Amino acid sequence: MSDSVTPPEPAFHTAQAPPPARPIRGLAAAVRWLIVAAAATAVLTIAVELYGIVAIDAFLSGSAELGALEAYDGMFLGVAILSLLVVVPAGICWAVWQYRAAASLPAGSVRRSPGWHAGSWFIPIVAWWFPLQNVSDLAGASRAALRPPILGVWWTLWLASSVIGTVGAMVMPSSTLQEIAAASVVSIVSEAALLAAAPLAWLIVTRITDAIEPQPPAR
Repeated sequence: MSDSVTPPEPAFHTAQAPPPARPIRGLAAAVRWLIVAAAATAVLTIAVELYGIVAIDAFLSGSAELGALEAYDGMFLGVAILSLLVVVPAGICWAVWQYRAAASLPAGSVRRSPGWHAGSWFIPIVAWWFPLQNVSDLAGASRAALRPPILGVWWTLWLASSVIGTVGAMVMPSSTLQEIAAASVVSIVSEAALLAAAPLAWLIVTRITDAIEPQPPAR
């Protein structure tokens, strides 16, 4: 009678991160494309606003006709609609991506629920700092390759763009051509901050996604 031999237990086990609750890589790709589209609309907005400033100055000096101002009005309306069509889907996709990313991490590894990760972007006052904390939690819990300065600079630029743009749209008067030109300068500063934040946002989405749902090995 032969004795059965139990194979020895392996000395080491390869730790693998559990798969995310719901895949996020495809959604992250959509977010990144929308970030690129938002950056492109920011460039268009800056160009239109610069044209408007030049057109207003030329009209006031008597070297341009009223048609230049009418052209500016048409371009401004067009780029404003385009920006809305890009920014709204980008914000929704980002919120859903962040919800899924938070839901994919072990319970208790982030300070807030997935619902708060998505909803904090849309709550007044809270939206000034909760989203940064939440994204920082995602980066830390997933061990994403992101240094704190990247998150800080991204959030500073995003917040500056939001605050400056809101002030320019709601507070600054625009009843005269000079006031419209001044509002255009404020809009340019807001869009420039958004443009600078875009590559950092792209990097944040990429690194957190790669940490939670690693790329499959190439065959």
